Amino acid sequence: MDDETQEQETAEETQEEQTQETTESTSTETTDDKEQKRQGFEQRQAAKRLKSLEDELAGYKRRDEEARKAQLTEEQRLKEEADTLRQENERLKTERLQQKVAAEFKLPASLAARLIGSDEEALRADAADLAKLLPKQKAGNHTDPTREQGNLPTFKRSQLRDIDFFQKNKDAILQAQREGRIVEG
Repeated sequence: MDDETQEQETAEETQEEQTQETTESTSTETTDDKEQKRQGFEQRQAAKRLKSLEDELAGYKRRDEEARKAQLTEEQRLKEEADTLRQENERLKTERLQQKVAAEFKLPASLAARLIGSDEEALRADAADLAKLLPKQKAGNHTDPTREQGNLPTFKRSQLRDIDFFQKNKDAILQAQREGRIVEG
């Protein structure tokens, strides 16, 4: 019986060991499962946080790009404005030079804008050609208000200050003003 008892005890011990291993295995699996679940949860939370931060970063990048575009647009607007001012400046310089050359060649002011040339020399050459085509002026300059007007009266500014004189000659004064027949004095 000793052998049988010993076998029985050995069988029981083996069974107990298997039960303990199973329990430990189940317990280990449970701990492993819990650890895996916890790690899975942490990974999902980290993924959500990462996604949130990526979205926030994308928003910042979008706002930064919009600000850059707005600044670029402002720079473009300023560049266009500067270009417009440069063109206007060049136009005014050309006009002034045309008027200067026209006056030098005693051309009427209305012909100054018709002078063609990219520089002063070219404008002078054109003005000289144009002056040759115009009839020679008599002793008085046609823009000189003191020149003889034939039968048409010339009025002095001092006369225009007299209200009675102005009222009597209003129509003639207005006509003289249109024709440039009012002189200083």
